[in-house]
Amino acid sequence: MSGTASVSSSVPGTNVAPISFPGISSGIDYNSIITKLTSLSMAPTVTLNSQIATLNSANAELIKINGMLASVQNSLTELSQPSNFNAVGATSSNPADATASGIPGVYASPGTYTIDATSLATATVVTGAATIGHAIADTMPGTTASSADVPLIDSYAAVTPTNGGTSKGSITINGVSVNYDVTTQSLNTILSNINAAEHAAGDASFNISISGNTAQITDGSQPISLGSPSDQGNLLQVLHLDTAQVNNTATSGSAIATTGIGGVNQALAFNSQNALGQATNANYLTPVTSGTFTINGVTINVSNSGDNLASLIKRINSSAAGVTASYDATSGQITLVSKATGPQSIVLGASGDTSNFLSATGLTPASGATVSVGKQASVTVETPSGGTKTIYGNSNTVTTAIPG
Repeated sequence: MSGTASVSSSVPGTNVAPISFPGISSGIDYNSIITKLTSLSMAPTVTLNSQIATLNSANAELIKINGMLASVQNSLTELSQPSNFNAVGATSSNPADATASGIPGVYASPGTYTIDATSLATATVVTGAATIGHAIADTMPGTTASSADVPLIDSYAAVTPTNGGTSKGSITINGVSVNYDVTTQSLNTILSNINAAEHAAGDASFNISISGNTAQITDGSQPISLGSPSDQGNLLQVLHLDTAQVNNTATSGSAIATTGIGGVNQALAFNSQNALGQATNANYLTPVTSGTFTINGVTINVSNSGDNLASLIKRINSSAAGVTASYDATSGQITLVSKATGPQSIVLGASGDTSNFLSATGLTPASGATVSVGKQASVTVETPSGGTKTIYGNSNTVTTAIPG
């Protein structure tokens, strides 16, 4: 028997197939035999690798379970804290009037507590004098002329008069429009012109005038109407008739301004002058001087040329003085309200003060200020045992009425 065997080889690194023994003429497939033998010899290893993968997966699940057990253990530890079992809540029968909450770290005794009476704490208030500014009829400095007889722009009006950005202002009353010029006409002249125009229109009973320091209108023949969308300037605001209550009937009417025409002007510098060169000093009866003044030990600067009342109120409110300042244009008074409630003092002035702001604005007792001392809050509580107790404090948040 004769046969041939073929041998093939490839150079490593090429894509040529490896050495192959496809068999001799006997027909035996050595490649299949080798592959089969290799598979049989590797079978135990494959089984072991599969078992290792299964064990790794089981180990990962055990790790997860261990983490869950630790979480449960931590939760059980937290639940075992005595403070959690001692905690109580508070429920109000009328939440609109009173609510309560626990104080951290303090044990509260369970029970029903009845609030029999309460009074809220109030703040201390200093109300300045109402007569710190000139009236409209006061005499102008260095002259014998009344402020009501000089051009309105130069008068002691508390609101700066304007023509409304035009050469002439205009006001409409009862449907009759009247022009005016605040730069050349006095208040008395403007009011006389309004009366003349109303009379010329057939309303002889109409009258607008100044009583003391206050503007007023009466009309015995028809209801009063004030203003029109076509009006120019701010005469109604200067007269404070824009906020006046108008009392009308079918055949008559009247209106009285909410406050006087004169008074301090918040917008003018403390050392202001009018166009005539007269020192109007923002209409203060006593001119405010530059320097410093003190509220509750806090020093506040004032410049009579760079400040006005509006800027000083803002400076007081942003300071650490612990008060809120405001100006009531209706009453012409400045008030200081303590930011803290209870019977606490507002201390005004100190020996080192160099400005007279407090006295010029009527905030000192000597200049006419009044003080309303704040009140304490009080809570009367009936305890579960039937006893009654009243608790006082400066704050409206009470922490000692019910223990805890």
